[in-house]
Order: sequence, then C-alpha cells, then structure tokens
Amino acid sequence: MRKSQFVVLIALMIVSIAGSALADSATSTAPAGVVNINTADAAQLSNLPRVGAKAAQRIIEYRTQHGAFHKPSDLMQVKGFGQQRLYCSS
Repeated sequence: MRKSQFVVLIALMIVSIAGSALADSATSTAPAGVVNINTADAAQLSNLPRVGAKAAQRIIEYRTQHGAFHKPSDLMQVKGFGQQRLYCSS
C-alpha cells in the first residue's frame, strides 16, 4: 500500500510540473516581433527590421494625420517606405 501512495505522489508532482510549464508557454502566444503599427509607439516601431527612429516617427506622424493603416500597402504612403523596403525579406 505504501508503494502505491508513493507512485501516486510522484505522478501528482509530474502532472503539477507539466501543468505549470504548459501554462507558462500558453501565456506567450503572440509571435515575437509582432507590432501593431496602428497602436505602437516610436520605441516599438524602431525595433522592427529596417525601421529606425526617424522612420518610426514618420509612421506616427502619418498615422496621426491620416488615421489608421488598413492594409500593409498603406505603409507605402509614408515617406521612405516603398515596395522594396516594405516587402524586403531580409
């Protein structure tokens, strides 16, 4: 009888550890590097590839004057953002 209690205790500990590990991984479901250009501040935008501090400021200024971006190609209306910069994979 004691052996079965020990096995049950070990099984509960394993389930507890596995459950907490799954809960930790479930909280971070957003992919790394995803930024909403309609709500991001300059610091968040400047962390994006090929976007520096000046470009981030231009995005914010355009967004303030013209409203939210509705599709990715709308970003090409911002000075300095053309097809090559917007759709470059590197």
